Amino acid sequence: MIYKLTNGKLTKILIILETLINIACYRFLPDNVGIQFNASGDISRTIPKLLFIFFIPLITLLLNFYYKRTNSSPEIKTTLFTVIFFVINLVTLFLNLR
Repeated sequence: MIYKLTNGKLTKILIILETLINIACYRFLPDNVGIQFNASGDISRTIPKLLFIFFIPLITLLLNFYYKRTNSSPEIKTTLFTVIFFVINLVTLFLNLR
C-alpha cells in the first residue's frame, strides 16, 4: 500500500493540489505574503503574492527532480519532501490568512 503511494502518484497529486490551493487563496492573501516568521510570530520576510502562488510548488518540483536523479531510493525521499513542503505551504497560508 505505501509503495503504491510512493511511486510518484502521491507526489504529483500533492504538487497539483498545493498549486490549486494557492491559486484559490490568491485573492484573500495580502499583497506581500510572509514566508519567514520569528519566534513571536511576527513576519520577518515577505514576497509578492503572485510569486508565492508558484514559489513552494516550484521548489517542491525542483527538489523532486533533484532527488530522483541523485538518490538510490528516490520514491520515499521525494514523497517525504513533498509532504513536508505541502505542510509548510498550508501553515504559511494559514498564518497569512488569519
